[in-house]
This record gives sequence, structure tokens and C-alpha cells, in this order.
Amino acid sequence: MISGWVIILISALYLALLFFVADRVDRDKIPARFKVGNRWIYALAIPVYCTAWTYYGSVGKAVNDGWEFLTIYLGPILTLPIWWFVVRKIIRICEVQRISTLADFISTRFDKSMTLSIMTSSLIVVGIIPYISIQLKSISNAYEFLVQQEVSEISRGFIWNDAALYLSILLGVFIVFFVFKSIETTDKHKGMMTAIALDSIVKLVAFMAVGIFVTFYLFDGFRDVFSKADADYLSTLSTIDNNSGYEWFFLLLLSMSAILLLPRQFQVMVAENQKEGHLKSAMWLFPIYLLLINIFVVPIAIGGLNLLPAGTNPDTFVLALPLLTGQEGLALLTFVGGFSAATGMIIVSTISLSLMLSNNVIVPILVKRVRSDISSRLPILARRGAVFIIFLLAYLYYRYIADAFPLVSIGLISFAAMIQFAPTVLSALYWKDANKKGVIWGLSAGFILWAYTLVIPTAVQVGLMPESLLTEGPLGINWLKPEALFGLSMSSIAHGTFWSLLFNVIFFFIGTLVGKQAASERNLAELYVNIFKKGAKGRQDIVWKGELELHDLMRVCENLLGKHRMDQALADYKTVYGPNVNESGQVTSEFVAYNERLLTGAVGAASARLLIASISREEEIVLKDVMGMLKETTETVRLNKELRLKSQELERKTFALQKANSRLLNMDKEKDDFISTVTHELRTPLTSIKAFVEILQDNPDLDSNDKHRFFQTIDDEIERMTRLINQVLDMEKLDSGATTIVKKQVIPHQIVEDSLASMQHLLKTKNIELLKDFPQTTRETIINGDTDRLKQVFINLFSNAVKYSKEEGAKIEVKSEFNGNELVIAIKDNGKGIHPENIDRIFEKFFQARDQTSKKPKGSGLGLSITKKIVELHDGDIFVESTWQEGSIFTVKFPISGTKSKKEPVL
Repeated sequence: MISGWVIILISALYLALLFFVADRVDRDKIPARFKVGNRWIYALAIPVYCTAWTYYGSVGKAVNDGWEFLTIYLGPILTLPIWWFVVRKIIRICEVQRISTLADFISTRFDKSMTLSIMTSSLIVVGIIPYISIQLKSISNAYEFLVQQEVSEISRGFIWNDAALYLSILLGVFIVFFVFKSIETTDKHKGMMTAIALDSIVKLVAFMAVGIFVTFYLFDGFRDVFSKADADYLSTLSTIDNNSGYEWFFLLLLSMSAILLLPRQFQVMVAENQKEGHLKSAMWLFPIYLLLINIFVVPIAIGGLNLLPAGTNPDTFVLALPLLTGQEGLALLTFVGGFSAATGMIIVSTISLSLMLSNNVIVPILVKRVRSDISSRLPILARRGAVFIIFLLAYLYYRYIADAFPLVSIGLISFAAMIQFAPTVLSALYWKDANKKGVIWGLSAGFILWAYTLVIPTAVQVGLMPESLLTEGPLGINWLKPEALFGLSMSSIAHGTFWSLLFNVIFFFIGTLVGKQAASERNLAELYVNIFKKGAKGRQDIVWKGELELHDLMRVCENLLGKHRMDQALADYKTVYGPNVNESGQVTSEFVAYNERLLTGAVGAASARLLIASISREEEIVLKDVMGMLKETTETVRLNKELRLKSQELERKTFALQKANSRLLNMDKEKDDFISTVTHELRTPLTSIKAFVEILQDNPDLDSNDKHRFFQTIDDEIERMTRLINQVLDMEKLDSGATTIVKKQVIPHQIVEDSLASMQHLLKTKNIELLKDFPQTTRETIINGDTDRLKQVFINLFSNAVKYSKEEGAKIEVKSEFNGNELVIAIKDNGKGIHPENIDRIFEKFFQARDQTSKKPKGSGLGLSITKKIVELHDGDIFVESTWQEGSIFTVKFPISGTKSKKEPVL
């Protein structure tokens, strides 16, 4: 037994920690990586889906129904592929329309109907109150179990003896003071989201801790756990009959809808989303979380069945097993995990429900009483009051109804309530013709059947209704029995879900066929269905007709939002849209819609529409107005698209012209540099020739050896000039296409050897080591080519290697190999290499001429450009790899045409 004061103190400290974290985040006094804008905070808040039902009830359901407990978690995983399409679409719509609750999402789509707004809010509250109650029950049960008190003892005692009552008050205070500070419902609750993310971590760590303890301390691993399971339980795990199949199907269906429609999920996934891209992180982190928190459920169930006394409530196994071996610290950690699971759900659900009640029920009543003179204080007080109303209803349900049922059964009743909104939400997103009457009829029929088949049986079991309703049916009509309607025999949840959803869908379609869609409703349908076609922020299609004075509109908005907020909004509007009044002094329809969206963010869509209606003389909108607007919008979209395409084309052409102009400027610069270089290169040998000729003329009696040396120098300079002129002529021919390549079958290896032979004297003079690696197979390779031109290629490459080689320890390596159907020849030197900023331009014409230094090697800079042209004319490729100050590798590739006959001599 653990002291009750210790448990209370730990619970209070944990709540204080949540308060502290929320407050620090709201004050921006934590590291940036922990803020709500962080995708990890967003992803870790989504497991608020895992409540005390998960924490305690999953083990209970695993004990009673085997693997069926997994359906609650497989359903959300099955929806993951559609998150990026469905959830992102909902997020975009809510951002554009400033929507923060599921009730507003539905009522806005269907003409911002006040009737539908009140109806959806009330039904959601009714459906979720039982779910909140089981969180209170789980905490109360866990407390009583740890202090070894019977549940019935407290339930029969005075209300102020119940820990759940004080928990409700504490959480209500937390929400009131740390969440509802601003009139704006679209404000992101940074502190709350971070606290919920912390809750997710705590409950996961605690549950895995007890799972590891049971699996590896009380047992010897998973195999040992399952080997100790008795035959009856193994049969439960392996048996799937027809009823089990139905149960699996409907439970999967319920959980698939719950992950998207439960108010707490809508709050954290949609209302609190700051970037659509955060969904991508959640789509892989959330299933991992579900896997981790469920991996030990069955081992704990087996451990409890084996080690605990018969009759122990399976919902308490996670607490009982640590206590069995005196592990009170682990039991307290487990309690804190369950406490966090429950409080997280209660906090987020209560925030969402209180917003719905205040915006869609309480505020409309206030608006009707005080008309447009409503201040920001009233909606905030309404939300705070709604918080305590919700806690009161949940506490009463827990105390008088939920206490008699397992956690899972009550939770599934709430799931069955929320699935009633699935047809409505899907039609809002994808069916333009769905109308308000169809939604009202469908929801009414669905919830009537839900209450009849699921709520009434629970009321009977706690004695609030006669048992004859279940055994005989109302008025003795057997086929109307709530648990066997029309004679259908299924499990309670499958039965109730089937009938309620069936009637919902049938009446939804009937109502849609009978009803008529209003013009303004059609306008909103277009926005919802085609939201991604309306730009990143959802371009607005405005259909509003009426008269409204600017000062009246500003007075209403300033009362709720404050003068500073409205001054900023007015400035933003004029920047984007222009004037906000027309020639007659009336506000424009665009400005009315703009301010209505601002009011929606404060008091909800229906209340915002009611406020606008209270100060305006609005005319009825007919379908012709909508169609005219849609036609105009379509034409505008088309023109905008054409303009965008033309603008893009103009940008491309402008860029191409800029690039061409830059190229022309470069070519002009290259031309000037080339002329300068060629002039310099020609002047140098001419000067040298002139000088030696003058010496010979002035000294006819020169020694024969000196004469021979002078004549040899003159000959060398003439050869140098000839090479330069030939290179210029070659380049011109290659550029103009006048060069003729005479191809025949040649042996590249022989051409390489001939080229090297012509350079032997130069290699020996400069003391350069030559290394060759020619495999026999490459020596026999034949390509189609022009021998003279190919020899020109290799002489140019070898000349470059010699020219840039080191003065000491120079080395040149030549290597050949195959690359598929290509012959590859690489020439490597260990010289100074090519600077990284020049390597991409090394094959450009005249490049060296523009990059000269006082110590540059002689040459025009045309050799490599000519080499590249010749290689390309042989359908080959050439490229260079170089490391600065370490050397370069020039590689050429040629397509192979065959191999030479073995009778021919091999070089």
C-alpha cells in the first residue's frame, strides 16, 4: 500500500510541472528547439490519442478479447496514406477561414448555419463527455488501487471525498488561466502543445518501463511470457469467428474516423498546426509511437493472469504487477504515466469543447440579447464558464454511469458518436452538392440510433431505465430491442455502429436530394472542394450583397478584437486589396468578408455571421450572382494563368538574352586577348629571327659552329610561328565545319606509341620518367578514326603534360582500359595541376591567353580546345580531373569498332 498523501503530492507536482512548462513556453523562455513551431512538438502532441483507455484499458481488453485491442491503433495507421490529402486539406481550409473547431468547420461549409452550429456543438459535447468521464474514472481507480481502497467506498461516500472532483477543479483552473487568455481562437496554444508533448513522452516511458519489468524481470523475455500463458488465453488470442470479424471491421472503422474527428485530435492536428509540412514528420513518428506503447500490452496481460489473484480487475494489471514484487517506485511511475495519459486528453478535449459551446451556443445567445455591442470579455468568460460546465457533466457521468463499465466500453461509445460526423466531413471536402438539410437529417438520424442502441443499454445497466427495454423491447416489440434492432445479432459496439451509421448515410442522401442548396452555400462548397486550386492561402470568392456602414463594422470588430488589432488589419487589407469602401460610402463585399473571417477567429463562424447580420441590411443572394462570380473568377484564373505563363516565358527569354549578351562580351574579351596573345607570340620569334639575321649579316666571318647554331635557332622560331599559325587555322576550320576527318580502322595504341616516340628527346632532356600500362587486350583494340588528327590529340596532351611537369622528379603515366564498349586512355602528370576555379574552363578557346602570368608556359591556349573538337568529331569524349599542386589526369574515350587479327604483329 502507498500513502494517499504521497500519490496526491506526486500528482500535484506533475501538474505543477505542466503549468511551469506551459508558462515558460508561452513566455518564450525555453530553447527554440522545444517550441511549438518545432515539428517534433507537433508530432508528439498527436499521441494525445493514447489516453487512459490506452494505458489501462488496452490491457483489460487484451485480457478479455485478445488481439482485438490492436484495432484501436491499427485504424489510425491505416489512415496515414490519406493524411497528406485529407488532413492537409482540412488544415488549409481552417487557415483560410480562421476555423478552430470541428463544429465551425462543418457549420461554415454549410452556409454558416446557426442551427447546424448549435446542433453539431451539442452532439459533439454529448458524445465526448463519456470519454472525459473515463479519464476521471481511470485516475480515481488507480489512486484507490494504490492506497488499497474499494471504488464503491468512495462512490457511496460524500462527494468531497472523491479525488476525481479535485482533479476536475485543478484541470479546469489550468485551462482557464493558461489557455484562454486571448479572444482569438486561432491563436496557437504554445504552452499547451508543449505540455501535451511532454505528457506523450511521460506515458510512453512509464508504460514501457512496466512492460520491460514484466517481460524481462518477472519473466525471461517474450518467449517465456507466451510459454507461460494458459490454454484458455492462447485460445482467446488465436480465435477469430464471424462475430470477431464483424467486431474487427467496425472497431477499425471507428478508430479510423476517431483519429481525424475526435475534438482533441482536430485541435492538435488542425487548429494548432503551424506548418503543413509538419504532417510529414507526424506521419512516420506517430505509428512508431503506437508500436512502442502497445508492444508490451499482451505480455502484461499474460503476466497478470498468471501472477495475480483470480478476479483482479485487468484494467489495474499495470499497477498490480509492480506492487506484487514490492516495486512501489515503479508503481508510482506507472501511476504518473496513466495520470499524464488522462490529463492530456482531458485538457485538449475540454479546450475544444469549451470553444464549441461558447462560440456556437453561449455567444449567439449573448449576441441576440445585446445585439452587436458585445465586448471581448464576454466570449472569454463564456469559454471559461464552458470549461466548468464540461467538467461538471463529465464528473456526474463518471460518478453515476461510467463507474459501472470497463474503460474500453465507454470509450467506444464516444468513438461511435464521433463517426457520425464522418459522412458530413467527407462530403464537405469532396461533394459540392451536399447541402445543409442533408447534414441535419443525417446527423439527427445517426445520433438518435446511437443513443438508442448504445446509450440506452448503459442507462439500463445502471438502473436508470427498466431492464425490459433490453429483454422485450419498447412496448414489448421484440424487433425494436436496442441491442438486437430488427433482429440483427452482433456485439453491442458493432451493432450500434452499423445501425447508426447506416441511418445517418441514408437520411443524409435523402435530405440532400430533398433540400436545396443556397447560393452562398454553393460558394462555400466551391471553396472547400477546390481549396488547393485557390493558391497557397486560399483565394477568396466573395458573394455578399447588402449595405453596411464602415463605422458600424469597425465598432463591432474593435469591441471584440481591440482597436490596435483592427488598425493593423485595416492596413493589411488596403495593402492587399485596395479601398474598403465604394463610391456610395458603403463597405465593399470583400471587406465585409475579410472582417467576418476576423470575427470567426474570435467567436466562430455562426456567431460572426450573426454579428454581421445584426448591423447590416443584407440582400438575398441568388444563384445567378454565384454563377456570375464563378464565371468571372474562372476567367480571372484563366487570365492570371496565361499572364503567369507569359511572365515566366518572358523571364526565360530575358535570362537567355542576358546569358547571350554575357557570352558575347566574353567572346569580345577573348577576341581582344587572343589578338594580343597571337601578336605577342608572333612578335617574339620575329624579333629573335631579325636579331640573328642582323648578326649573321654584320659578321660574315663567324665561326661555322656559331653560324650553324644561329641558323638552327632561326629555324626553330620559324617552326614555332608555323605551329601557331596552323593552330589558328585549325581552330577556324573546326569551328566552321570545314575540317575533313578521313576515318578508317586504326589502332589507338600504335598512335599513342608514335606520339610518344616523337617526344622521346624532350622527355629525356627534361629528365621525365615515363610509365606505361597497356594491357594486351587494349593493344589489339581498333577504332574508326583519322590517324593524323588522333596523333595531334595525343601530341597535344603529352606536350601539356611535359610543359606543366615538375622541374625535379617529374613523372608521366599513360594507361589504357575498357569501359563497356569504350576504350579509355588516361594521361597523368604530377605537375602543378589546374586551379579549381579554372578546371571547368580548361577546354575553352583562348582561355590560357586570358589567364597569363609572367611565368606562364608558352602557347596560344588553343591546343586543348582543338583537342576536344577532334575527339568529339570521333564520337568520343575528353575530360580532366585535377588536384591543385598535385597534378592532372586527362582522359579520352573512343567507341570500339573491333580488335585486330591475331596474325598481325603486336607493338
